Amino acid sequence: MKALDAKAVTRTTPVEPKLGFKYFFSLFFALSISFLSALPISANSLISTSPLSGTILTIAPSAVTLSTDTPLASLGSEIKVTDPNGRQVDDGALTIDGTNAVVGLLALKEKGIYTVEYSLVCDTDIPLVGSYTFTYNAPDQVTTPKPTQTKDAEIQSKSNIGTTIFVILVGVAGMLVAIGLVWYGKKLYNER
Repeated sequence: MKALDAKAVTRTTPVEPKLGFKYFFSLFFALSISFLSALPISANSLISTSPLSGTILTIAPSAVTLSTDTPLASLGSEIKVTDPNGRQVDDGALTIDGTNAVVGLLALKEKGIYTVEYSLVCDTDIPLVGSYTFTYNAPDQVTTPKPTQTKDAEIQSKSNIGTTIFVILVGVAGMLVAIGLVWYGKKLYNER
């Protein structure tokens, strides 16, 4: 029986180092994955929007601007703006300037929630895709106020009339003095 025990001991001894190596490798692999997942990811992300997401506007914007932290590629990038009825209200002219993407807007006429959908491509990353909304609270009726005459305008026009009369009287008095001087000069010249 002792021989069997010795064989059992010799068989279990070589198995233990293999098992230890597997545990060590598994632990090393798990720690490596944990370490790599903790590193910062260099994915492109949206930094700012104009108009801001969720804002309520009373003045219609003329463009939508999206800013990212990574420079954008002009090929493949797209911004689409739709009104509350689902009609496209951007002019389709997308401009890429470094980390900024700008698309112009047509005149906004409808009250409600406008949706901005974007797909922005950079050279080193997958497309940044998403959407956000802003609300445009259009005025009910756009009217142009008519000018009204105030008391200040009446006073100013009366003071202009008085100034005009004064200038005319000074001009007439100057002419009379000039005529008088010519007449006096002629009289002195004739007396010599």
